[in-house]
Amino acid sequence: MSEKQTRKLLSPLRLVAASLSSVIILSACSSNPPEPPTAALNAAEQAISAAEQGLVARNAPVELKEARDKLREANEAVNEENMSKASYLAEQSRAAAELAAARSEAVEDENTNKDMMEMGNTMQQETMPKSQDAPPAGF
Repeated sequence: MSEKQTRKLLSPLRLVAASLSSVIILSACSSNPPEPPTAALNAAEQAISAAEQGLVARNAPVELKEARDKLREANEAVNEENMSKASYLAEQSRAAAELAAARSEAVEDENTNKDMMEMGNTMQQETMPKSQDAPPAGF
């Protein structure tokens, strides 16, 4: 057999070998389930925990409930081995918890502002003379 004929014969064999190698590698990769998004789940849990320590449950209950619901759904997705969905839901949970905390802080700031305005109005009323007709004391 000539060298040209040998090359022609080896070329299809190399192609088959490369194809088989690819199939083996891909099947090995698909047999390992993807890792759960542990960091995203932990971040969501920490954000919810931090929010629960403040007045968030009172000031932003809807957002806090959404954060808890998304975290529960993320954990369900992990159990179903749908890691991309779990990661997405964990990120949504963290964002909802952070939004709840921010809303709660805004409510507290607004309440403080109202209290300060009322205090200022009270002080202003206390420093004004009782009657515009009466002269100040001492005259």
